[in-house]
Amino acid sequence: MTSSIDYTRRGSSTSPLLTKLANNGELSPYTLPTIVLISIFLSLVSPSGDGGFKDGESFNKSYSYMHDTLGWIYFLSWSLSFYPQFLLNLTRKTTIGLSPDYALYNVIGFMFYSVYTCSLVWNEGIREAYENENNGSDPAVSTQDIFFAIHAVILSVAGLIQVIVYDGMIGNTARQPPSRISFIISSCLTSFAVVYLFILISTGASTNPEKITSNEEWKYVNYFDYIYALSYCKVFITLIKYVPQIYLNWKRKSTKGWNIWNVILDITGGLFSVLQLLGDCIALNDWSGLTSDLPKFFLGALSIFFDVGFLIQHYGFYGGREPVEEDLDSSNSVTGRRRHSSSNETFGEGSSKFREYGYQEVVGEVA
Repeated sequence: MTSSIDYTRRGSSTSPLLTKLANNGELSPYTLPTIVLISIFLSLVSPSGDGGFKDGESFNKSYSYMHDTLGWIYFLSWSLSFYPQFLLNLTRKTTIGLSPDYALYNVIGFMFYSVYTCSLVWNEGIREAYENENNGSDPAVSTQDIFFAIHAVILSVAGLIQVIVYDGMIGNTARQPPSRISFIISSCLTSFAVVYLFILISTGASTNPEKITSNEEWKYVNYFDYIYALSYCKVFITLIKYVPQIYLNWKRKSTKGWNIWNVILDITGGLFSVLQLLGDCIALNDWSGLTSDLPKFFLGALSIFFDVGFLIQHYGFYGGREPVEEDLDSSNSVTGRRRHSSSNETFGEGSSKFREYGYQEVVGEVA
């Protein structure tokens, strides 16, 4: 038996339920089967039969239920994937272990994705322009896509607020500010979206499908190409957003502070999202739904790829280990330096730094 030292923020929640759920990542082993059963139930009781398509592009009855089930599984999995990390931050009253770059990228990326997804469903001009560009095919966007995109924006913003409130991101009081490269990339992408929109408004761009597909306007100065530009920005963000978290786990030699259920639910959502998109294309015998909705495909595929990396880090290398480096420097930012705790170690040198920032020592016995 050895003693382990854990640093938790004073004032953090002591609720046994939340602590077990968030700090230990111990969601019920029945979580995923429950998601599947709920999804099957929702597919049976919700309106079904066309998969959200029109103009004769409806699915046959059997696949329609499969389409809805796959959609609900990925929607519930991806939506729930935000909560384990949120609860972990809430109970610890700190976001140490979560990359602020990842949190920042998430907000920008899902804002772009929600604009893209909602426009393809709710804007008739853009929908018709899509049909004109894709041989009359409707956008392969489901109801679950809409709900997920909006929900993702809300939870991503909530997660970023936690980073700002608990540990700061700007100024001398910031304990874990975002990296310079993430700040530059985020600023460039946001500026691009704002400037592009300003040009559209100032030039009187229209969502009229006839104008969008004609030569009367600049080739790319229309709302149809604007939402696709945002969608490709989202793909780029998805490509890079996991890298800072993987690097942080590697640097700390630990996944402490990064809830593994976030990853398990995320990879489940990514898998079933891709399966739904591929299944739709097969059922309709029309692969334009894949090529014209690459953002959804890459969102799922890239999630699967990087989540495998997180699973390897957690279960193969660092699972359960305390950070080997985690200290606070004079500028109040987390540099990631801390020695392993052992049975003979007390607070000793450096403990005052943790107390200074509102931490307390919790000593417990572990096997």
